[in-house]
Amino acid sequence: MTISIGSNIVAQRVLRRFDDTSSLANQAFERLSSGMRINRAADDAAGLAISDKLAADARITSRGRLNVNDGISTLQIASGAIDSITSLLVRQAELAEQSANGTYTKSQREALYTEYAQLDQEIRRITKTTTFNGIDLFGGAAGTSSAQQLTNFTGGGAAGQLEVSADGNLVTYVDTNHNQIRQYNVATGEDSLLLDAQTSPSVFSVDASGRNIVFVSAKDYVGENGSGETQVFHLDAQTGEIMQLTNERSGIPIRKLDISADGSTIAFTTNTQYTSGAGKDSATGVYAQSTIATIDLQTGVYSVLESGFTTAAGTFDDLVLSADGSKVAFRTAKDGLGQNGDGNSEVFAFNTSNPSGVSQLTDTTGGFGAAGLSITNDGKVHFTSGKDLNGLNPNLKTLAYEIDSDTGAIRNLFEHLG
Repeated sequence: MTISIGSNIVAQRVLRRFDDTSSLANQAFERLSSGMRINRAADDAAGLAISDKLAADARITSRGRLNVNDGISTLQIASGAIDSITSLLVRQAELAEQSANGTYTKSQREALYTEYAQLDQEIRRITKTTTFNGIDLFGGAAGTSSAQQLTNFTGGGAAGQLEVSADGNLVTYVDTNHNQIRQYNVATGEDSLLLDAQTSPSVFSVDASGRNIVFVSAKDYVGENGSGETQVFHLDAQTGEIMQLTNERSGIPIRKLDISADGSTIAFTTNTQYTSGAGKDSATGVYAQSTIATIDLQTGVYSVLESGFTTAAGTFDDLVLSADGSKVAFRTAKDGLGQNGDGNSEVFAFNTSNPSGVSQLTDTTGGFGAAGLSITNDGKVHFTSGKDLNGLNPNLKTLAYEIDSDTGAIRNLFEHLG
């Protein structure tokens, strides 16, 4: 039996060419319909990977552009609120200047103050209600407060004295249970041990930067206090360096201590006799009564309040320095100038460069209570009191007073309230 296999080589070649042409035509139609040269990995694997990455980057960039637009919108809203607040503050300043006119009556000043108070409320309302997408832009909710726990003590820790830097970022405090000086960074949440003080400092003060810390202790930190007297020490919060500033020898504790905001000067009470214009090694004896000494921290030079304060009985109730360390204000019942025989606690002031020029700024009877004592770089002393000074307070309300330590001029800062 004969078997024959029919074949048509030419037709098969034509069919194969037709299939190839159809595949190319389909690929061309796909590119035309999609508008893309690469539609699948088979077209160009490397090219497809690059294309996908670029597409993802484009989407991310587009989203970033929208985020920027949202940020611009937020800033525009905040800027509008700030412009409004600025206008209100300018008006308040204008009213304050207008109120200083001596020709106005009390009722006219009260009208000015009413407008001033309303402007203040409007400023608070703006800061409270300015939001974007529900976010409070200024965090200024009037009449509310936001509390934050700054420390997390273990083993019975307890914060005693504390001071906050001018920018509000550094909280320096004494952990009384562990006898440590520590510093908390509000921005980072870091709580650092600055000094294991061995015993908690009895008096403590920090400058505006939070770097310069002064405190009183009877410990011998640097090998200069073998006698165990209470001394003033300086601690650099950045370097950890500690330095003994005094050479006390009276056996009487230092009870008041302050450092100027710029960290240049300290003032403290002492019974030890130092020499003005010299250093701590000038300590030669002991005063019968306590006085005030200041130290220039750059030079170590002392300035001592003498007059009759070194012999007059009594203690110091308040002691403060001006921000630049050039002025001192204090309150005491001591009759250091022979003008305070009734023993009331009066306000005094002097320049650190000339303590012998100390002046008594108040002269009261029947007991004198004052709070919030402060002094400016130009010698303006401020405090609150319920006493009638110079006839400015016949109703004996608690007022804020300002006394020029150079001229003795006194004024009631609450005068506009009636």
